[in-house]
Formats: sequence, C-alpha cells, structure tokens
Amino acid sequence: MMQTATTAQKAPVLETLNDSMRFASSRRIFEIVRAELYENGETREIWLVAMRGTNRSRDPRDPLSLNTCLQAFMGKPSNYLYAVKRAMLATIPQGAPVALAGHSLGGMIAQQLAADETINENFELLNALAIGSPFVPVKGRVCPLRRFADRADFIPWLGFSVKANLVTAKPVFASNGYFAKPVLAHTDSYRNAPSWTRYDPFGEPDGGRRITLTGCGG
Repeated sequence: MMQTATTAQKAPVLETLNDSMRFASSRRIFEIVRAELYENGETREIWLVAMRGTNRSRDPRDPLSLNTCLQAFMGKPSNYLYAVKRAMLATIPQGAPVALAGHSLGGMIAQQLAADETINENFELLNALAIGSPFVPVKGRVCPLRRFADRADFIPWLGFSVKANLVTAKPVFASNGYFAKPVLAHTDSYRNAPSWTRYDPFGEPDGGRRITLTGCGG
C-alpha cells in the first residue's frame, strides 16, 4: 500500500513593505489576522488588520467604491470604516496589540482607525501603514503613521495631501521606473520594486521586524 507523505504548510511571513502591500492589496475587502511579531529579538502575539484599495465602483453601497474614497478624503466615516471597526471590536481581544496596514483607500481607512477614540480605547495600536494613500485630515492618532509613495503615483497627492506631503506628514518617496505608467506605479511598484525591501512590514527602515500570520480572526 502506497503512503502519501504530507508536508505541513508554513505560515506566511511578512518581512518587507512589499510583503505588507501584497497581503493588504490581495484581500477581498479587509482581513483581520492573528499573527506573531518578531521584534528586537523577541516574539509576541499581535493582530494585523489589512485593508485593500478601491475597486472604482460607483455604487455607494459598495465599501470599495469611489464614494467611499471621497468620504475618506474628507475624514468622514464610511461603510468601509464602520465594517472594519465592527469586525475589530467583535474579533480582537480587548487590550491586544494591533497593526494596521492598507493600500490606497485601505491606507486612508487605516489612518481613520488610528485616530478613532473607541479603537484607541480598546486596543494597543502599534502602527498605521499607508501605502500609496492620500493623507487623511484626522485628529487623535497616537500610533506612528508611515506613508509610502512612488514618485510616479499621483494617488498619494489627492485630497488634502499636498501640504501634508511637503510639510506635516511626508511619505517616503522612491522612483522605481514607472514615470510613464502611473497605474502600475500605484500597484506594482509597492509589490515588486527592490527599493522598498529595506523597509520592514511596519514601514520602518532597516527595522528588522517580521510578522508571521498564524491564523485568520475574521
């Protein structure tokens, strides 16, 4: 009788900004994941909330719609924000450490969550990572905000971003050869360009953090 060997699948590991982008942008809408954070030689359990960007829908009921983008630009609540907030409160244990990561619209939602009073009261927010995202004019954020922008990506300049990009909340800029391809600059640059590999999954340069995704929470 022939026996078939089974190989245990390794849990996915996020080690760079590229990894955070690939994970966040591939979610159906958003995902809440139990994870292990390796940092400064130690490992602890955290929760990662990863959020994707718009699908350019014009249906205002769609959380990924252009209507949601406009609401987020203005720092106003949306059905996307409410959905993530409800899921976090229902899924993540009170007081647990949480990292936020989002691409484009998802990064704007991350900025709103990082400034939300209820979220800050219930969780220890470690980080808000916004990849290819406009700046959102919100108050009350206590965790670090790290924004990243390919120089050929015009999306991070929309909304109230011009002043923030130049003065108050500058993103990390990089040129990755996409000057004639702004759409690819908004997507492929953050997924694949080697210039982003020096940033860990929190967006810290040479930070050395590693996030191992151990289980889906919602």
